[in-house]
Amino acid sequence: DKDKQYSLSKGNILESSSKTTKSGEELKAMSLSQHHFDIILVSDCVLPKLYPIGPLVDAIDELSGPNTLSLLSYEQRYYPEFDPKEEFCRLATLRNLVVRTVPQDELDPIYSAEDIEIWEVRRT
Repeated sequence: DKDKQYSLSKGNILESSSKTTKSGEELKAMSLSQHHFDIILVSDCVLPKLYPIGPLVDAIDELSGPNTLSLLSYEQRYYPEFDPKEEFCRLATLRNLVVRTVPQDELDPIYSAEDIEIWEVRRT
């Protein structure tokens, strides 16, 4: 159910957010459209077999302001219906978000892996 996944994505971002001036309960009470994060970290969430990609992009869009940086880790996995990276980028573009794959030479040589990409997502 896409609505449930969208709600869970937003909730997870809020639950794991770090904010010194707001408690978790105060953040939940705020309208998401009025609150934008400086940075959003996403790991192991681009898994179309388990989670639809659209709700994740929707949550990033809703929580992103003009200066928000979202960093996503993406492990390349086969999915028969579509390419998950292409679909994520297509949906992000529709929401005026640009996705940049961080080149391997910009990643730490010890903590990087050839099958895992880091994406930067920003508002255009």
